[in-house]
Amino acid sequence: MGKSPKEIVENLKVKEKDSIEYVEIDALISPSFIPNDPQYTSQWHHSKINSPLAWDSVNGSGITIAILDTGVDCAHPDLAASCVAGWNVVSNNSDTTDIYGHGTPVAGTAAAIGNNNNQVAGEAYAAKIMPVRITNDSAGGYAYWSDIANGIVYAADHGAKIASNSYASSEGSSVRSAAQYMKNKGGLVVVGAGNTGGLTGLGDVPEIIIASATGSSDARASWSSYGDNVDVSAPGVSILTTTRGGGTNYWSGTSFSTPLTAGTLALIWSVNPAFAPNQVQQIIFDTVVDLGVAGWDQYYGWGRINAGAAVTLAKNTITSGADIIPPTTSITSPANGATVSDATTISALASDSVGVTKVELWKDGNLFYTDTIFPYDFIWDTTKETNGSHTLQSKAYDAASNIGSSAIITVTTNNIIIADTQIPIVSIISPVDGSTISAKGNLYISVSATDNVGVAQINIFFDGVIRKTCLAVTTCSVSINTRKISSGAHTISATASDAAGNAGNAKIDVTK
Repeated sequence: MGKSPKEIVENLKVKEKDSIEYVEIDALISPSFIPNDPQYTSQWHHSKINSPLAWDSVNGSGITIAILDTGVDCAHPDLAASCVAGWNVVSNNSDTTDIYGHGTPVAGTAAAIGNNNNQVAGEAYAAKIMPVRITNDSAGGYAYWSDIANGIVYAADHGAKIASNSYASSEGSSVRSAAQYMKNKGGLVVVGAGNTGGLTGLGDVPEIIIASATGSSDARASWSSYGDNVDVSAPGVSILTTTRGGGTNYWSGTSFSTPLTAGTLALIWSVNPAFAPNQVQQIIFDTVVDLGVAGWDQYYGWGRINAGAAVTLAKNTITSGADIIPPTTSITSPANGATVSDATTISALASDSVGVTKVELWKDGNLFYTDTIFPYDFIWDTTKETNGSHTLQSKAYDAASNIGSSAIITVTTNNIIIADTQIPIVSIISPVDGSTISAKGNLYISVSATDNVGVAQINIFFDGVIRKTCLAVTTCSVSINTRKISSGAHTISATASDAAGNAGNAKIDVTK
């Protein structure tokens, strides 16, 4: 057996020892991982953000990225094996085909399958892709804030760790609220800064990570928006990625800085899925390459993302003291198998090694109510339910986003049923009957409805064509681009129905 470095030094003469700076066993080191995808060498952004260094240890396996966009071509050979079930939040169905061609390159930037000897590699090339279609506009790909928000909630509720939304939508209150919802459930939302080339005029948006775009020289792209809401920057110029129909092409925009950032988050999380959202966010902020003025600035945020450094820091992060123990929870009342009626109190207990942050009540598989203060009591008006069997479950959360669930119990509701014969009352609040609408901009239609039991559905029509459906709410609104409306008289109508099938309606006339 050979001698150790220490033994070799000890056996040397004094003069020889004095001339030696160090002794160590030589090691054979492999280069950073390079995937075998034939077009990888044309993807300049990977070397810029040190993707190969990150790939030496992780590749996004076990993490799901939701792509909130125009759909995804999940038949694409570099995406097919990574796609999981998604949803079309506009039509409320499973049609997530790419109707505009934007979502497919975004998806490939985040997670095109790598090292499969085919085309390109995504940043988190072994992560799963959840297509969430937020638009049915095949002409321009435009999406409403409300649909983006619904897409984020869907992603959060169906196992996505990251939601990548390349639409500049951070100013929408509904989007910010949905992003906070996803953060509360242990995930993060990434949004593009936009491509106006100007100042966004927005303040900090702590619920969302917002990315501006840089080029190969690390300069901000001239068309990339900037402002106080920018958190990081990422490559967004001439990004080679997947395209609808099976091929690849070069794309530019903060639409591609966004999924690159999302993919980097996936790499961090694949180091340790137990990381809390704020921990992952801080890791990416702490490892950026600082550009522009020192520290944060409105052009680059904290700096340009560095996937290799982020994964290295994630691996070196001490997590032995992290809270990885989920809370425990149980429903104490009513008892499993009980029969209930009228207003019933549902009581739950919850405990955690550190502390419970909230308790949710789930009824029939859907979130029913959330309580953040002990005692965790929920009032359930069973008169609004159909008589029969219903399931109840509590879920408890702690600050580290660990989740504990109770056993599912079954109860039976038994109320005297009174026939509902009253028709809902529906009113068109805006615009006013007989008004003239602008030839430019948007027409905002707002409808309200009331019912003695409850409004089940509101529909808004413009010239007889349905433009919006809202379920189980008393207000509903939609915005219509007036440039696409012809001059002359037009009719706006609305219907409201209840669970018994009673329906009311309202109608006004407007002129462009």
